[in-house]
Amino acid sequence: NPSNQNFHSLLIDGLSQTTPVDVISARPYSHKQQKIGYYPPMHQANFHYLGLMNAPILKPISIVKQAVKWIENIRKKDSIILVDSLNLTLFEVVKHCKNKWQIPVFALVTDLAENMSSVPNRYKQKMQKTYALYDGFLCLTEGINSKVNLLNKPFHIFHGLVKESRAQSNDKSYSPYFFFAGAIYRRYGIIALLEAFSLIQGDYQLLIAGQGPDVPYVLEACENDARIHYLGVLPRSEVLAYEAASLANINPRLFDVSLDQYSIPSKLLEYLASGRPTITTHHTLLLEEFGDYVIHAKEGDTVDLAEAMVALLKNEEHYNQLAKKAKEILFAHYDYQVVSQKIIDYLTSVTKMDSSF
Repeated sequence: NPSNQNFHSLLIDGLSQTTPVDVISARPYSHKQQKIGYYPPMHQANFHYLGLMNAPILKPISIVKQAVKWIENIRKKDSIILVDSLNLTLFEVVKHCKNKWQIPVFALVTDLAENMSSVPNRYKQKMQKTYALYDGFLCLTEGINSKVNLLNKPFHIFHGLVKESRAQSNDKSYSPYFFFAGAIYRRYGIIALLEAFSLIQGDYQLLIAGQGPDVPYVLEACENDARIHYLGVLPRSEVLAYEAASLANINPRLFDVSLDQYSIPSKLLEYLASGRPTITTHHTLLLEEFGDYVIHAKEGDTVDLAEAMVALLKNEEHYNQLAKKAKEILFAHYDYQVVSQKIIDYLTSVTKMDSSF
């Protein structure tokens, strides 16, 4: 999942600013398709990549054995394990390490299994049974913590993290344009966005980047309206460059009251970090912080999104200034180094020791 990879990369980068970090991971790219021998180290972070056996039964067994072996070799007296709690294979790794070496284990919970797409119910039920093992929780929302931390273990809430980007786009061929990047699903608002843009008059463009099952709808819209362009899957550097040069970046995800308190739209934080105007549907938590600085598209139907785009076009300079202010507020509270230091403080206070991960 690209958004999860970006999230974990920022967290690793932030933590490694002040403490040694060892990262045990599968390669975040296809070794056959990309000629990349290694990822450069981040400050005090060392990456240990696992070889994979590409067989359904042997793959998780191989991961567990290799990861446990790595941890046995690199563990220290003051080691702490942070683990992505949404992965059952990784749970088997940390359960072994906790039982054998009494290493404190903290769950990083970015979402609830019950909200994940295409995950069998059996997997979700197993996931719920894992939470009792952990010594504490790092959760994106209070709602998530209330669901997973049933034994009232120590917890820390942080809503995300961002890093300043120097991305600049030299591509002027699409200007001026609205921009969307993310998973292309009907339930995430892509159809409403396409329909809304069709109502906008003028020489404006809509650029869409990402992948998902509803890409055919995007391609059909491109054929019907020459102002709509599908860019495919882009490197993160190009996504940031497009965001930094847009008229506005759009988060069209349809409002769902059942998800509102259990998820944080990381793409919205990324948009705010660009310094460009953000059009977004309702999210209670983030609009409490940034509601005065974004263009609110309400629950995200076609009319809501179209009205938000028109509002921007009628008063671009006003919203440009609000976007700059939103970026200042965002980095004061969500900068990856600030957030990471708070996480380190939490972990050391719970374990009563200086930490290495």
